Formats: sequence, C-alpha cells, structure tokens
Amino acid sequence: MPYARIFKNATEYVGVEYDKGLKDGETYFRNGIIYFDGRTLPFSDGCFDAIVSFQVLEHVIDLGLIMQELNRVIRPGGTFFFTVPLLWPEHETPSDYRRFTRWGTEKMLLKEGFDPVKIYPLGTIYDVVLVFFLDYFNTFENQLLQSFVRRFSPVVNLVSRILNAVDPRARRVDRYCYLDLCALARKPPLGDA
Repeated sequence: MPYARIFKNATEYVGVEYDKGLKDGETYFRNGIIYFDGRTLPFSDGCFDAIVSFQVLEHVIDLGLIMQELNRVIRPGGTFFFTVPLLWPEHETPSDYRRFTRWGTEKMLLKEGFDPVKIYPLGTIYDVVLVFFLDYFNTFENQLLQSFVRRFSPVVNLVSRILNAVDPRARRVDRYCYLDLCALARKPPLGDA
C-alpha cells in the first residue's frame, strides 16, 4: 500500500493483493493487506466509497470478472480512480497481459457499469522514448552497465523534464503517444438510468 499516505483524510484504507497460490474463495490478512484468490473480492456489496488502483489492471488475468467485482463492492455514486499503462516495457513478467488506450478504457468502463468522468494521458513522447532507452540498457546482464544506468537515470529524467517544458505540444491533452492513462469513473447513483 505505497499510496496510503496520500489518502490521509480517509477514515479507512484497505489494501488488497492477489495471491495466485490461493484456491477459490480463500483469503488471508498480513501486514495490513487482505490477500485474495484473484476472482472474488472478500467484501460485501457496496461497502466502499472509493477504489484506487495504480498500475494493476494490466496484470489481471480475467479483467471482466475483476471489473464486475469492483463494481459490486463500490457503493452507488462511489468513485473509481486508476492508472494503467499504454506505452511501457513489459514488467512483472510473465504476468503482464495488456495495455490500455483511452477508447478501450472508456468502453471497458461503460461495459462494466461505470460512468467515465475523465480519462487523461500521463507522460509525453519524450518520457516514452527515455523510458524505453533506459529499459533497454537496464536489461543487460552486465552489472557495471546496470549500475551506470541507475546513476545516469536522474540525468535522463532531467532531459525529459527540460524537453517537456520547452515543447508545449508534447503535453497537449489530445496526444497519442504517452506512458500511462489516468482515469476517474463513478458508479451511477441508484435511480440513474
């Protein structure tokens, strides 16, 4: 739960993690996190005001099932805030299953009963190029080269920040080349058609 500190005004913050070793319906609790089977969230219907998810949905095997579960456990009128990758190197392999576009994300939300409020790109063409550049060199087995890349990363990040600052077109909302999507959706209140 690395982002719990951001939500310091929340009365309760519940962490959930998938454990592929669990059988259907099994759960356990450790270090403030509830581990579940990856299929059925161990919560009652409508028990959460909001759900946040950062760079997780690309790792979910049955995305439709989990989206239905998220819709089930969020109260009517509740919010769902998440980030997902578009252009990013494969990670946490072999459990990296998909990438998300704005249009696919909107259709997914609508299909699963959420109203998309805002879907916004994160990162620019410069961020994309530099992330793939660093990832390429970081995948070499040479420890010296990996050490160099770690030390060189702050310089590359600074270059990206400078390029983004001097090129406002790279930051436009309607750009098609970006690292991630940030999405805000809501579950319709009861009575909304």
